[in-house]
Amino acid sequence: MSAQLETLEELTDRLNDFQDRANQSQVSLASIEEKLASHDAMGGNSKDPKNLDKLKVSLFHSTMRIIIYCTIAIFHWITTMNICMRIPYS
Repeated sequence: MSAQLETLEELTDRLNDFQDRANQSQVSLASIEEKLASHDAMGGNSKDPKNLDKLKVSLFHSTMRIIIYCTIAIFHWITTMNICMRIPYS
């Protein structure tokens, strides 16, 4: 019984970590949307090569953050599935 409780607590921790990463990804996506809207609002200046380069760099960093969050979330999901397989069903 103690082992089952420990396993369920570990599972809960993993699922909470997964949810945190999903939330962080949503925040990063919202940030990207805001940056694109801000860039579009610049009108004619939005085509300035300097502004386009700033946007590219910003979008690159935001995208990398999302990739990292998703990779960690997938890792947590896989380890969660491994934890679930250890729970004896009686």
